[in-house]
Amino acid sequence: MKVEIKQIFKENGIDVYESIDRLMGMEDLYDSLILEFLEDENFDTMKRYLEEGDAASAFNAAHALKGVAGNLGMVKFYHKFHPVVEMLRRGELDEASKEIKGIELEYRNIKRLIKENIKKEV
Repeated sequence: MKVEIKQIFKENGIDVYESIDRLMGMEDLYDSLILEFLEDENFDTMKRYLEEGDAASAFNAAHALKGVAGNLGMVKFYHKFHPVVEMLRRGELDEASKEIKGIELEYRNIKRLIKENIKKEV
């Protein structure tokens, strides 16, 4: 990943350097994992379960997404999303649904950044 792209990601709350360090310097692995994030369906799955009123399944999808976001250095999104995961853990569907609306823009922005910057490199 080019330094310029790492800087764009950093400006948007994604700490690429910390994640690469966590992966023992394997930058190619990070690049492939962040591309896989484009295929991750946990956010939409969580929203569907929220609409269906299934707190346990919504929590499972949210918890998985939080882990992926943390591992990929999506610090800004992670910190905004963490309270939603805890709401779902407690079964607070209405509260979580309200919070999701504000967080979804951040989530979609991350996917856009990846598409615009990483996919064209590959």
